[in-house]
Amino acid sequence: MVIVATSYGVMACYDLKTGEMYWEHDVGKTLYSSPTYADGKIFMMDNDGVMRIYEFAKEMKLISENKLGEKAGTTPAFADGKIYIRGDKNLYCIGK
Repeated sequence: MVIVATSYGVMACYDLKTGEMYWEHDVGKTLYSSPTYADGKIFMMDNDGVMRIYEFAKEMKLISENKLGEKAGTTPAFADGKIYIRGDKNLYCIGK
């Protein structure tokens, strides 16, 4: 499977070999970051600072939407069980 995001706010999951679309989700927000895979999930930050977490599966399952509290359109980074997110004014490290 491959996950793509468009700048106009649509997430989609495709079969990498056949091109068949499994699902599509219009989040209604501008997306400049890249979908990121970690821990069996897809993480996607919109430009308003909302992180959407999806199950990495053939059926669309939105697990959660989490507000950062400031604008952000960056791709999250993962290391040592932590997630790093750069907002417009702050750098966040979330994890143990």
